Order: sequence, then C-alpha cells, then structure tokens
Amino acid sequence: MVPVLASATGLPGDTIWNETYWTEPWQTIGAVVNSLPLAAVITTFGIAMKRWWLTAFGLAMLVHIGLDLPLHGEDAHRHFWPLSDWRFISPVSYWNPSENGRFGILVECAVVAAGSAALWTRFPKRWVRLFVGLAVAISAAMVVLNWLAPPAFGA
Repeated sequence: MVPVLASATGLPGDTIWNETYWTEPWQTIGAVVNSLPLAAVITTFGIAMKRWWLTAFGLAMLVHIGLDLPLHGEDAHRHFWPLSDWRFISPVSYWNPSENGRFGILVECAVVAAGSAALWTRFPKRWVRLFVGLAVAISAAMVVLNWLAPPAFGA
C-alpha cells in the first residue's frame, strides 16, 4: 500500500503516514470507507434491491470494519461517521510495535490466511487464486517487515 501511495503522490511513506494521513481530505475519506452506518445502509440496500454485488460490498465493508476497529491505536478511524466523530483508540495496533503491533499484525495475518484458505478452496479459477496468493504474500511480507524493521509511521 505504501509504495502505491508513495508513487501516486510523489511523497515518501513516512510523510504520507506522519503528515498527509492526518489532514483533509484523507481523514474524511478514511471516515467514509470505514463507516459502520454507511456499510449497514449499503448492505441493507443490496439486500432490498436483490443486488448480490452491493450486498457483498456492504458485507465486506462490515467485516473489514469489524476487524479494523480493534486493531487501530492512535490512528483510529471515525467508525460511526456521519453520526459521530468519536474514535475507539485500541490498545492493540495492527502495525505499531509500541501499541502491541507485533501481536496485531499476527492477528491480521491469521485472518487473511483463514479467509484466503476459504477462498482458495471455494474458487478454483486461476485468476482468483492469483489474487489470493498475492494477498497472502503481502500479508506475510508485512509480518516479516514488522518484526525485522518496525515502521516509523505515526512516531
């Protein structure tokens, strides 16, 4: 994710996460894509309109938020936007070693591995398995990088 953002913005990773992340419009974008009320509305509309893709998108948002909420420390999102700007500051970060990030990254990796195994067996198509393998590789790389060279983001 960092290399993509860095190349798209021309900014180094530490600038993106220590400065840009905390400014507008990034904070509002983060609130929108991590909003429980918005995800619930999208899921409800998907079900009501019998649109499987909209329902799947809403449910994917809800699963992401459910896993995201307990794994963000000082960089927590506004998960109840637009109803509230409150943020749950978790004692466990998914990346920051000073906020139990080594444990958090292992939890995240375990969830990715379990979900990937389910997708791998459910969808035998080569392109699906390519993306599943890519997700596992990225997660494994995040674990290795977090253990060997903890990121300086948010420091």
